[in-house]
Amino acid sequence: MAMFPITGYFKGDFVPLLVAVDTDDNMDQIGKAIAMLAVGKRLPKPKGKQKYDVFFNGEKLAPESTLGELMEKEEILPLQFFEARFRETATADA
Repeated sequence: MAMFPITGYFKGDFVPLLVAVDTDDNMDQIGKAIAMLAVGKRLPKPKGKQKYDVFFNGEKLAPESTLGELMEKEEILPLQFFEARFRETATADA
């Protein structure tokens, strides 16, 4: 458990963000941390509770995976770039 600085970007925003996350944070938590700095400020806030997807090097990360687990697999440097997006939900055809 250690604080770690990343550069976060929320799709549709134009500002890269300095975000302090914890190595024990999962991607849902990291996506929310990035969104809190952009959604409702420079991006419209959608109705209802929203979830987020996080991407690293263009690859969508599993929501339950932690930053620490990713760091064991790949070299993650301070201020590494992570992108968050609104999670797309599948809608059933009626």
